[in-house]
Amino acid sequence: MPIVLVCCTLTACSTGQDPASAPAIGSVSPSPTVGTLESPTSPRIPRACTNEEAAGIERTIRSQQAAFTSGDFTGARGVASDGFQSTVDVQQFQQIIEGRYTFLLEDPAIEFLDCEQIDDVAQMFVRFNGSTDLRYNVIRQPEGWRIDGATLAEMTPGVEA
Repeated sequence: MPIVLVCCTLTACSTGQDPASAPAIGSVSPSPTVGTLESPTSPRIPRACTNEEAAGIERTIRSQQAAFTSGDFTGARGVASDGFQSTVDVQQFQQIIEGRYTFLLEDPAIEFLDCEQIDDVAQMFVRFNGSTDLRYNVIRQPEGWRIDGATLAEMTPGVEA
């Protein structure tokens, strides 16, 4: 069953909002904007990431997580995609994380659940502290896998934990 890619545009960064209604950690550009995980040139069925691809994506996510834990928002934003960095500055990024994704700042336990990919676009489902799932949208760039955004996710049927 394909995973649906839903991309949200960054909205105002107010605090006190229910995390379930929080916007994505970032806007997703230049990857697809709405629909299934697709190549920009032709719709294709996602495939499971290879072990090598999944390991590269996991390294990127762990690198960002280590930066969050140490309070290094510049470093955490540094593993974001070029598209993300062009639309979200460090201050906005910090406000989003501190306002809606505080669990990322607490050195949470991380479990990588599922990875699907088409060409240079992938999604990785990650569980934090055994209970909070994020769907990371990542893009392969010349320097490696880069995070293009993440959203709170409900695991879909067929995705194994």
